[in-house]
Amino acid sequence: MIGVNNELVDIEKRLSDLLQQCNLDPFVSVDTLKRWMKDMNDEDPMTSVKMLTGLLDKEKLVDKDLFENLIKTIIGLSHHLPSQKFNGKTFSDELKRREKQGEPSSTYITDITLPPMEWIDYYHKAMYTMNKQDFFQASKEFEKTFEKLLETKTTNQDIYRVFCNAGSSYLFSGKPVLGVQCFEAALELNPQYTFASEQLQKYQRGDFDEIIKLGILTEIKNNFEEWNKRPDYLNLDIVMKWPEKKILNKLNSFGVTVDKIELTKVANTLNQPEDLAKKLFYPQANMTGKDDDFIWMAAYALWDIYCPDELSISGFNDVLHEAFIFVSDEKNKRNTITKESFEKTCANYFKRLQTYIFSDKKDFLKEWKNTIDIDMDPCYELNIFLTSLLTNPNLEKDVLEVVHHLKKQIPHPTWIGIEIIRNIIHNNPQSNELYKELKCNHPFYCYVACDIAQYYLEKKDYLHTEFYLTDALEIIDSRAEKNKLSLDTTETTIYDDYINVINLLEEVLEKSNADSKKKKLLKTKKQTVEKKLNIYSKSPKIEKIDNAMNELFTKVEIDQAEKSNAIQYYNYLKKFDINFETKEPIKTTETYLKIHPESYLKSRNSKGENHSNEKFRSKIGRNDPCYCGSGKKYKKCCLERDRKKIGQGRKIPVEHR
Repeated sequence: MIGVNNELVDIEKRLSDLLQQCNLDPFVSVDTLKRWMKDMNDEDPMTSVKMLTGLLDKEKLVDKDLFENLIKTIIGLSHHLPSQKFNGKTFSDELKRREKQGEPSSTYITDITLPPMEWIDYYHKAMYTMNKQDFFQASKEFEKTFEKLLETKTTNQDIYRVFCNAGSSYLFSGKPVLGVQCFEAALELNPQYTFASEQLQKYQRGDFDEIIKLGILTEIKNNFEEWNKRPDYLNLDIVMKWPEKKILNKLNSFGVTVDKIELTKVANTLNQPEDLAKKLFYPQANMTGKDDDFIWMAAYALWDIYCPDELSISGFNDVLHEAFIFVSDEKNKRNTITKESFEKTCANYFKRLQTYIFSDKKDFLKEWKNTIDIDMDPCYELNIFLTSLLTNPNLEKDVLEVVHHLKKQIPHPTWIGIEIIRNIIHNNPQSNELYKELKCNHPFYCYVACDIAQYYLEKKDYLHTEFYLTDALEIIDSRAEKNKLSLDTTETTIYDDYINVINLLEEVLEKSNADSKKKKLLKTKKQTVEKKLNIYSKSPKIEKIDNAMNELFTKVEIDQAEKSNAIQYYNYLKKFDINFETKEPIKTTETYLKIHPESYLKSRNSKGENHSNEKFRSKIGRNDPCYCGSGKKYKKCCLERDRKKIGQGRKIPVEHR
């Protein structure tokens, strides 16, 4: 036939037969390969070869003659197809032209491993680390896997499995958007891949919500630690260890000069190093950005060097927190040290705290209260520590003196609570009068009732514990009815207090073997509160804020996902239109990994706290930042879970491949 390239027809027929012999015909056709060459020959002439050989299974790779024949034939096909490089002519035509005109033909020496296999090493590392439950390292290895696939321009028959397993590692390491995109990519490549569809369904049902949250928190923590490890990163702990000369030299480089005498004199009139920085250093400074942080760090360090005995709010907080942790730890450890040793240590802390509490610096306590986070009860740690001292007869008088001073300087109902517990210890009926007076003056303040209940609970006096917890519920009922707060500090919702008190009351009723009627009434109360809480949490205002935050977070995640090697490789792979779909649904076996949330929580860098299956009420303030690092208050985060037993672990399915 005129116009028919018989040589090309012969090559296409041989290639079609070879595709069938190599079991590649379900994936690509000769027409598909021709399109590859048309699209890719100006980019990388070997791309088509690398992509095609990547699809070969191991059995066909062993057959050397078949493999070499396939490569020669596909290269032969590329030589007989029109190319833009040669103005629409073929490479064979170009060789003939050069030979006819006596032009030299370029010789290309290519050193390529076919098929490219470098990516497999990274994939094996990724699967190994994922099966060890190290999803964060696994996600890094998967990124290297896709990077290498992109670099070598190849693929694999089971590439959809790679996407799915990568999706699991991304999902559980705090990248849910990227994880879901990888599951969807696996399904688009092979709709018969049931494992990917099952993972997506579980995600949509919320089966993975808890582990995803932990992954996000741990990802934030890991990023923060990596930032800390940067050689150019400065934090307060680092600067506090610098010698005086180094601090002064760095300040001088920003235009700040320091006069030791003046600094000491000014510090005597201030309550915190930040004010020192504002008064002496910032007016001189000629820099912006991250260096701005160094100024206040230098103020802390120089305050410590030049006037270490000068009282400061930060020093007060440090001593107070140490005292609080000591008392809380010993209360939970139960008699790990002698009573004499415990009282001696407490007395030492108390003596140090008295220096700050009775400071003659102007407005010291008021500034201390105002510098603490507005969402936290500023007196909680001091309350717990002072209450613990009431059992020591040698300190009782001094404690009451401190309480009376605090009531004058920073009025707060919590100080009255300490007085009430002191009277209870001495069986003084005045405790009842004080409690009535407190309720009259602070009708919506339930926390003193809770503190008294906690005291009785430690004494295993369940009758009085139940009485005060029931009273706390009634106070919250009144607050809910009036729908207002009488506190200076801000509580997020009334419902948090409801749930906290109800949970503790449930525990008490169980221990005291209360009758079933009480338990049933309390259960009904809890259900009503939870229903109202659910309605509150779905209010238009709250929902609008949540949606806005979720949209922002999702946008950032989507931007990051699009830049990932996984999605870039998937977008590249789609250009080749390879048919990865299998005829039958793929049955996969799964290995179940036990994920223990507490193993994530222990990674928090704390001062020796042991957060296991303890009751945290006496150890961590309801309004303190949660120990898990979420940034939320404890009562809004892990309090509910800590009052129940931590589960044995969540089972996360990962393909056993």
